[in-house]
Amino acid sequence: MSNVQIAREVGAQCTLREQVGLPREILQLSENVSTQRRGISHKMQPLLDRLDSVPDFSVSGSLSTRNPDLQSFGLKDRFNLNSSQEGLDEFESEVEQLVYDLGKLADVEHAAVTVCVTRNTTCSRLHVDNVGLRILCTYRGPGTEWVASPVLNRIMSESVRNGGNSFSDAIKGVVTAVAPIKRAEEGEVVILKGQGFPNSRGRAIVHRSPLVAEIPGGEDKEFVRLLVKIDDGCC
Repeated sequence: MSNVQIAREVGAQCTLREQVGLPREILQLSENVSTQRRGISHKMQPLLDRLDSVPDFSVSGSLSTRNPDLQSFGLKDRFNLNSSQEGLDEFESEVEQLVYDLGKLADVEHAAVTVCVTRNTTCSRLHVDNVGLRILCTYRGPGTEWVASPVLNRIMSESVRNGGNSFSDAIKGVVTAVAPIKRAEEGEVVILKGQGFPNSRGRAIVHRSPLVAEIPGGEDKEFVRLLVKIDDGCC
């Protein structure tokens, strides 16, 4: 059982928020990606089980990291829930915890949050983000992918630091063809360092959305992803 789940079982919200945190090694210059396996609470499972009948959607907003509250996102309507919350309370608590933890890690008062259900590969090309720190967590479906070779990541990140051109496109093609790729598991929190982080231009992590066609059985199966994205700043 994860720290999040243990804290929730004893019902101490203030204790939960102080005990749960994100790995701080991502703040080091030498690091550009970090992961944390928090797992998925069984209380969330009813929500995940009904995603096949939920249309694609994406909703975004700015939340306070000191007291995050997802009520304004209207997720009950987005997930087509009736009187029963069916796991939504647990999901919202998980996301609010991540927002709080990112605020502590990045020392920011607001975070830009996106919750989406999608059946498409939204960012299929390897790229870097123009943000400071970004959290991505896939609660159902294949997770985010990133270049697992520090050397190849640095080469590609350096090539696109000032935008794309024919040279960076050529580098990207080579890296895409030969680089080892790592994929996050369901419920695994991925913290990505973007070019907006201090001294990280040319060092940001190179990543992409999962390529469904490369997943065993992916061409014959419709994948539904529930993805949460949290950036260390306002929308």
